[in-house]
Amino acid sequence: MEITRYNTGGRRFLAAIIDGIVFYPIVFINNWIFEPGKSESLIVTWTIFITIISTLYSVLLHYKYGQTVGKMAVRIKVVDVSETRNMTFRQSFFRDCIYILIELLAVIYIVSISGTFSDKLESYNNIVSNAQLLWILIELITMFTNSKRRALHDYIARSVVIRV
Repeated sequence: MEITRYNTGGRRFLAAIIDGIVFYPIVFINNWIFEPGKSESLIVTWTIFITIISTLYSVLLHYKYGQTVGKMAVRIKVVDVSETRNMTFRQSFFRDCIYILIELLAVIYIVSISGTFSDKLESYNNIVSNAQLLWILIELITMFTNSKRRALHDYIARSVVIRV
């Protein structure tokens, strides 16, 4: 049955959990970095570093293998919408471009407002969290309303997730 090839919703969710586990050791460092009394420059540098690392993880693994570690574990793969070839680097980047844009706009906003560093940090976290939650909801609605279960980022990147 062709339709089961695209039935990847539960596997995508499990893949996201596994990818979260891959990044879990960073949580310990994160907790130390965000302890009271740490320097602003350390916190900003760490936030930029984590954003770059997580973006590279997703973009490069999707480009090279069509899969993150989580997707490898649950046996799903992201391919070009034609389903005849792997994604290009550009497609892989476009799959994550909204997350990159959210982070970038949040940083620009925080830099442009006045206030204490802790207030700015709280604003940054609120902006990123709320924007990502809204994006995820839009993604889910899109994914559950088409036969190939393509999320909005798949339309942007001209990609599709399939079982392997």
